Amino acid sequence: MVLPEYEELMARVLARMPEDLDKREGSLAWTAAGPLCAELVQGYQELSGGLSLAFWDTSSGEWLDRLAAGCGLVRREAEAAVCRGEFFDLEGAPLNIPAGMRFGLDGLVYDRGDKLEEGVFAMVCETPGLAGGKSSGTLLPVDYLQNLGRAEITALIKAGEEAETDDSLRSRIQSRVFAPAFGGNIADYREQTLSLSGVGAVKVEPVPEGGGTVRLWLLGEDLLPAGAELVEAVQAAACPEPGAGRGFAPIGHRVEVKAAVSREISAEVTITLAEGASLEEVEPAAQAALEGYYASLRAGWSGADRLTVRLSGATMALLSVSGVLDAAVKLNGGSANIELLSEEVPVGGSFTAKEAA
Repeated sequence: MVLPEYEELMARVLARMPEDLDKREGSLAWTAAGPLCAELVQGYQELSGGLSLAFWDTSSGEWLDRLAAGCGLVRREAEAAVCRGEFFDLEGAPLNIPAGMRFGLDGLVYDRGDKLEEGVFAMVCETPGLAGGKSSGTLLPVDYLQNLGRAEITALIKAGEEAETDDSLRSRIQSRVFAPAFGGNIADYREQTLSLSGVGAVKVEPVPEGGGTVRLWLLGEDLLPAGAELVEAVQAAACPEPGAGRGFAPIGHRVEVKAAVSREISAEVTITLAEGASLEEVEPAAQAALEGYYASLRAGWSGADRLTVRLSGATMALLSVSGVLDAAVKLNGGSANIELLSEEVPVGGSFTAKEAA
């Protein structure tokens, strides 16, 4: 939709007035038309914005939620992280804390959850999302707790999850519209699996061992190979009993759930530095740039037959680093692209950098 400019609207309004009327700038007619045209311009802009919200490919926020609901989809809500909390009394013995106790760490508050063992509890972050996913830290009681000597987080039990983004929800709507999911087809398996908490990406391998067999390869929300707990959870949801149809797999289907396979990529980099830059400053950023390149490949893993780690892609990532004028890269000791298997994703391996002579 092409929006008319203020000047265009003024010309059109004045053209509709009688010819014998004084329409010069500053005249009564010109002055009266000005505010009207300003309001019309604003109205056109609001109308254009409203039209954008009416279509799923340009909509956002609550309007996108409404369009998703029409396709039978709901935006995934943020989930709180759960950590392992260990508590000790003043003498160093395990301390059982009462229900309802709250503890603070780095500006976040954790509630006492289920008891795991003596003096050990699941601590649920009150703030949903990734921020609460701590693997260590000292907990401080919000309210006074008698005989408390020490309280700390010692492990992450379950990472939090951010609310689904507009782009992710839009992608799911697109899949629902253009690749309808039904009856155990690939789209159905993909949609059902991605709806489960903790799943970041899935690749469906049909009939790996003959008719009725399906294999699901998983990445977690961090787009790294899924952990054992997530694999077990998806297996239970999809096919807890082969062929019985007790999960979302249809009757007769035998589903095997596996974590995607990590393929370590080592990098040897020779860097030509810009004037004033030092290798000590540039090296961490260069390694991070390569890690970002691998992450971008993993983000497209589920939609690709197989991934290729390209020398050109690694080089471009390095050239984006401040202080790098040029870079020569060897991946896994060679000067060639690395083709991965369908179930493999690239992860950073060893990294060495040296300055060009």
